[in-house]
Amino acid sequence: MLNEAGKVIGVLGGSTLPGARRYDSGTFGVNYIREGSLGTPIELVNLHASGPAKTLSELSAMGALVPPVVKDTELAFGAIGDHFDVKKGEFPVAREQRMEFSRATGHCEVILVWNPRTKIRAEVTMNVYDINNHAVIQSKPMKVKSSPGQYVTNRWGFELANLKASTYRVDVLDGDRPIWRTFFRLTD
Repeated sequence: MLNEAGKVIGVLGGSTLPGARRYDSGTFGVNYIREGSLGTPIELVNLHASGPAKTLSELSAMGALVPPVVKDTELAFGAIGDHFDVKKGEFPVAREQRMEFSRATGHCEVILVWNPRTKIRAEVTMNVYDINNHAVIQSKPMKVKSSPGQYVTNRWGFELANLKASTYRVDVLDGDRPIWRTFFRLTD
């Protein structure tokens, strides 16, 4: 952003959520910026960082970068909500899918539905990350095992009471590769 004199006063664009794509909640690109959009004042941008510069590999190893989602062609659908009705071999029904919860809600669920075209065997985990990319919830590994044409569902639940009001990222990982991602906001 420039002021009337052409002096840099802020930065627009990018994402308010680390790891978000353009269409995810909280993201915006230059083409989508409107009057009243968010900006970062230039005073908050540290142009004189202390310490030696780090390579992207070093930043990645430190967990400072959010890994991109890897496409899995066998994965049909993923959602977050307060409860999902799941019946074997059927497409699950959500009582209410949403992206915002209050701590009073108490509980949240994440669901993945697989519709494999080939035989699949995998072990997946669900992690919840805070805005600083720190894992605050990590599930135990869950097996995915199916033959072609059979819907398979994975469902995770977690409690909201111990989380602070903030925005969180949810990743489902196959090994260390994120295969699905969403965001949710938690309020008091």
